[in-house]
Amino acid sequence: MNQWRDAGFVPAISLERRAGRPLWLQLVDGLRSELVSRRPPSGTPLPSTRELARMLGVARGTAVAAYEQLVAEGCLTGRRGAGHYVAELPAAGAAEGARRGSPAPPQPAATPDLFRPGQPDLRLFPRLEWSRCMARAWRRRNAWAQGADPFGDPDLRRAIAQHLVVWRSIRTSPEQIVITAGSIGGLELLFRALPPSPDCIAIEEPGYPVIRHLAAGFGHRVRGIPVDGAGMRVEMLAGSSPLPALVIVTPSRQFPLGHLLAPERRRVLLDWAEAGHAFIVEDDYDSEYRYGGRPVPALAAMDRRGRVIYAGTFSKVFSAGIRLGYLVVPERLIGAIRSALRRFGTRASIVPQPALAMFLESGAFARHLRRTRRIYDARRRFLLDGLERRFGDLLRPGDTSGGMAFAVFPRSAFAPDFDDRALARAGAGEGFGFAALSDHFAEGPGTRGLLLGFAAHEEGEIAEGLDRLEALLEARILNLRRE
Repeated sequence: MNQWRDAGFVPAISLERRAGRPLWLQLVDGLRSELVSRRPPSGTPLPSTRELARMLGVARGTAVAAYEQLVAEGCLTGRRGAGHYVAELPAAGAAEGARRGSPAPPQPAATPDLFRPGQPDLRLFPRLEWSRCMARAWRRRNAWAQGADPFGDPDLRRAIAQHLVVWRSIRTSPEQIVITAGSIGGLELLFRALPPSPDCIAIEEPGYPVIRHLAAGFGHRVRGIPVDGAGMRVEMLAGSSPLPALVIVTPSRQFPLGHLLAPERRRVLLDWAEAGHAFIVEDDYDSEYRYGGRPVPALAAMDRRGRVIYAGTFSKVFSAGIRLGYLVVPERLIGAIRSALRRFGTRASIVPQPALAMFLESGAFARHLRRTRRIYDARRRFLLDGLERRFGDLLRPGDTSGGMAFAVFPRSAFAPDFDDRALARAGAGEGFGFAALSDHFAEGPGTRGLLLGFAAHEEGEIAEGLDRLEALLEARILNLRRE
């Protein structure tokens, strides 16, 4: 044991620079394999990222990314600048049994549905930092629900306000922020606070079907406003009868097509809302993931007249299981929101809120966001390259500049045979989670295509998924390849 402590764990790894797999992922695989086979005891130090990079002849960032991944998986402990150490590994008998060929216990699938849109990779989740925040929060807070502010934990609301200034150019006060049970919980709260009226609610067409069903369930009339390459056609709002009292829009990345709402249309939308005393809900569901240039400021950052309700969520960059989101509401709506919370209560869990505040304040959330943005960008490019090589004559991608998924459309020669709903049904029976684009249209037949998620899958999984997708398409569409 002492020899490990004195010498540390020095891996024997070789990397193949001409392989299709990125160097940092090769390094993750090599380190993980070495840890399992050589079994250094818990607490054994590893080389610094600088030293490891020098040993392997790679950039230091490659070593940093590999260590971060293994910390997230629980193989290593420590953090950048403070050294890295071997974590508690499985019992040696289990590893020896695996080497002898005995069946290993079944492992839960990390990504159960291939290409499901909006699904983050929870293997990248910084569990160690989150568990520390939870432990500190639990020690500090004793009466979780006694006298709790219905708007949510004050520390979390302050942390969100600071986050929005940096990431979305929104300047707001914590008093305008209300913590919700995810983005849908935020819409439910709004629909309770703004009761049905003779006016209607305008949503994007195509859009997220749940929003239409939710609004209708609360007694609101819903009208779809068409979308083109510049986002919602906001000029059509003026011709609506009756005029909408509320518009729900995804300006930073239209769902599901991915287009930005053009600057001129943003100005027109804000002017229209002011003139008609209407409100705009800005659903900012995954704007943090933009891969070309700087993130576009939120629509709420342009609002100077208190007409935009900003809806944010942690599910795309953190975890869907935590089910926490937030609204930033204009001051004139604070009273209506507070009244609705008094009448119906809050559905947002109180327990994780102090820990999430610490997670944000410590910088761990921002680090996780920057790291996953880099990884998801590589996966996006890998999927695009694979689609072009395999299906370039059949499929064309839509807007791929951001997000965790993008739409692909059949080329004109194959459009008549491309039944996206039938493909989605067939794919669901074979482990796929991609969505039919036409399911997102409520008015008319819509446009056919597939919505493919890529964030949750490593490159090897994407390659396997493309193999299976090719078999599915060949089985469902005649003349897939031109002779």
